[in-house]
Order: sequence, then structure tokens, then C-alpha cells
Amino acid sequence: MEDRENLTKTIPSSPVPEAEGSDAGGGADSLTSERRQSTRRRRPSRKGKKRPEAIDAGAVPEPAPVTDDSWDPRQFKVPAAPGKTRFQDFDLPAPLLHTISDLGFQYCTPIQAEILPSALSGKDASGRAQTGTGKTAAFTLPLLQRLSSEPRLTNRRGVNVVVDNVGEPTWLNSLRSLGAGGRLLTVGGTAGYNAVTPINLVFARQLHIIGSTMGSQADFNKVMTLIFAGKIKVAVDEVFPLQAYPAALARMMTDQHFGKLVVEIG
Repeated sequence: MEDRENLTKTIPSSPVPEAEGSDAGGGADSLTSERRQSTRRRRPSRKGKKRPEAIDAGAVPEPAPVTDDSWDPRQFKVPAAPGKTRFQDFDLPAPLLHTISDLGFQYCTPIQAEILPSALSGKDASGRAQTGTGKTAAFTLPLLQRLSSEPRLTNRRGVNVVVDNVGEPTWLNSLRSLGAGGRLLTVGGTAGYNAVTPINLVFARQLHIIGSTMGSQADFNKVMTLIFAGKIKVAVDEVFPLQAYPAALARMMTDQHFGKLVVEIG
């Protein structure tokens, strides 16, 4: 027992270093605080850094409209001709006339000359003409004229019905222009069949997509019977042999043909 007491007396306890500027009683606390600070992970400073703004995945920025202020309708020079109607004779917006000029059209076809005066004035119009005579333009130009003058016709509610015969290039915009419960009637795909349909747009707005051949099978059979009997003459622009298929395709791409282009096989 005495040996243990002597041992305790001869081995002094390790002195605790005093922190500069502090008394002996606070030295242990200062050391402990320093050790904690040295083992604590330092977070990188965020000073001067901005948090990334939240991005709305559903918000699709609209592309800025492309305008060509250098083009003037007076540049669309088409001489007056007896019995022919020029496109600049109508009150069409400059962008439409610019497009018509770039496409190389100068005079209206007979169906266009008959329909455009009434349709552009806001009246109902109907007409019948053969395929390839410009019926689509006769009814589309008045529509584009009205949309260009009144871009907010529906106050962003969307339209009730869209009739689309173009297909792939206009399909997505046709769907987007529909309001809740709207109907898209497709009657052809003259410019492409591989259109993309956003499924969420269809079910969220409860849209209806309707296909139509503009007649029943019975109507088709009746018309074909009249054609085979020679009572209805089909407008044929030109007939090509199979080996001249590239020439037929080139003719079609010029968009200058009237009626059907026929390729004979065998």
C-alpha cells in the first residue's frame, strides 16, 4: 500500500498546456475545442454561387418568328393576262405572297379564281374540281390570311375540329391546336405518313383522332364501276414505263403536273 502511494507521488500527472491568453482552468476545454475543429470536415464555401433555377419540363419555349423585312410585295411582278387571275390581285398578307412567289406560282387555277374572292371576304364557299387543280390552296389561303390577322382567335383555348390531309409535317401542330375534347380528322398523308403522336396530349385533352376516306366502300365501288364503264374520265398527266420511274418522280417533284402520273409495270 505504501509502495503504491509512493509511486503515485513520484509520477506527476502530465501537465495540460495552457492556451495563450487563458488561465489554467480553461486549458483543457480549449484543447478539446481545437481537436474537434481540426477533425470536423470543412464544407466548401458557397459564397458567390447561385442555385440553378428550376426548369419546367412541360414548358417548351416557342421559337422566335423568322421575318424577312427586305421582301416587298411589289417584287412579285406578274403581268396581267386576259382571262387569268393573279395572286397579288387579292388582299393577301405579304408573307403569303412571298411564299407563293418563291414556289413559282403566278396565276390562280380556275377553282382558285372562283373560290378565293368569296372565301377571303369571309363567306362560305364550296367547289368541285379534279385532283391536282389546287383545291387545297383555294381553301387554305383564306384560313392562313385570317390566322395571320387574328393570331389569338381562340384565346389559347384551342379549336374544336382540325381536318388534316398533309400528314407528317403538320400532324403535331394539328394536335396542339385542338382544345379539350377536340377532334382531328385525317383524310390523307400527302407529305408523309410517319407522324409522331404525343400520347400524353391525347389523353390529357381527351382528343379524338378520326380517319376517313371521304366515302364508304360502297361509294368507292360505285365510282370505280363508272370509271371502268368509261363514264368518268380520269385525268392522266403522263404515262411512264417502269424503267423511267426516276423521270416520273422528278415530274412529280416539280408539282407542275395536272392529274395522275402513271407508271406501267410489264
